[in-house]
Amino acid sequence: SYGTFQQLSERLVNSEGNVRDLVVAILNPTTGASGAASKSGKKPKQAKRILLIDEVDVFFSRSFYGETYDPALTLKHDKIAHLQHRVWAMREGDIKCILPALKETDAYKELLLDYAGVANILNFQIAKMCSDLEAWQKGRPDVDFRAYKVIDEQVAYKNGVAYDSKISFGYITLWTYFYEVESKRVPAAALEEHLGLLINCGQFSYAEIPKCYELILGVTGTLVPEMPDGPQPLGCFEQSIIRDEYKITGRTELPSVFGERNLTFRENEHVSINKNENDFNNAIGLAVAEALNGRAILVFFESEARLQAWKDSEYGQRVPPGTMDSITSDTRNIDMKVLKATHSGSITLLSREHGRGLDFHCTDKRVEQLGGLHVVQTFLSEELSEEIQIRGRTARQKNKGSFQIILKVQDLDKF
Repeated sequence: SYGTFQQLSERLVNSEGNVRDLVVAILNPTTGASGAASKSGKKPKQAKRILLIDEVDVFFSRSFYGETYDPALTLKHDKIAHLQHRVWAMREGDIKCILPALKETDAYKELLLDYAGVANILNFQIAKMCSDLEAWQKGRPDVDFRAYKVIDEQVAYKNGVAYDSKISFGYITLWTYFYEVESKRVPAAALEEHLGLLINCGQFSYAEIPKCYELILGVTGTLVPEMPDGPQPLGCFEQSIIRDEYKITGRTELPSVFGERNLTFRENEHVSINKNENDFNNAIGLAVAEALNGRAILVFFESEARLQAWKDSEYGQRVPPGTMDSITSDTRNIDMKVLKATHSGSITLLSREHGRGLDFHCTDKRVEQLGGLHVVQTFLSEELSEEIQIRGRTARQKNKGSFQIILKVQDLDKF
């Protein structure tokens, strides 16, 4: 069946019993560990499984290789809810005094008596709940848990090109709900759903999940050099992981059925490095001005914040009304905007996450006559595979197209 790596992990982890039910049985004061005993007996022989991966290079994305799948459950109890409301009420004081104060309350003492067999687990979670309040208060604007929106009365975190209310940052999400309820952007009922102690049911390495399959097959357009003597999209380390860890040893290279790409891109001509923010913004402005002559322009930014910053700059403000649009993580009608993006005179701003998967097929004859869809990348990719994907948004299926990179010298410091 088709799904994400998160969904795949969920199925595999629970294939021989629901891991959350087993943990609940351990936590239950009346059954304890004896209630978690698995059924004995001979297990049916499983059929061999095959894993087919779309875009094999996603193995090395930030959210996969080196990360873990962490199933958890929420232990609910009136006394836990009471303690969490008490912590929120004490947040303006010294955070370090909150935990000692909780330990003196009847609710805390009675809770640990009710769950005497797992008191250490509850103690740890209550302490983490308090420390996460401090992390929530002191978190910088650019940390991941600040990237959220309230959608349909739920806190939804940025996940790639969209926002997902199923993503949680543990107790930091709980305190976010407290804050949003107090700000009257979320109903109290939504907070009630998140009250409770978070019990981790284990950690499962995403990198190990594919090894549960007898055969791994995959496709990608960024595993081999674009040109016979061109640079490798993946480094030696990544290639060794694919070869040695996942045993993907066979490769079949298929040339495009459309023949050679009709792309205009020469590094010595079409890559520019600007000395300051003003020059950088001006260079992007000059690139998008091509749309005024009838071309269609896609501009990819490193983040939505960078996209908005250029849009708000004096150069972004010079773009005539009605000619510029944006595709961001909360865009609902993406398909319609993708179609419009290739029309003559259109300027579309996107963040880097949209550089993969969206198919900008140009059928506008005027755009084609003027050189095809023009793509601008305004940051330097750490991985060549990402640049190849962004560049691949143009010059598709025999169409003409062009590509350029506009950089700011200060952004190169991290390299």
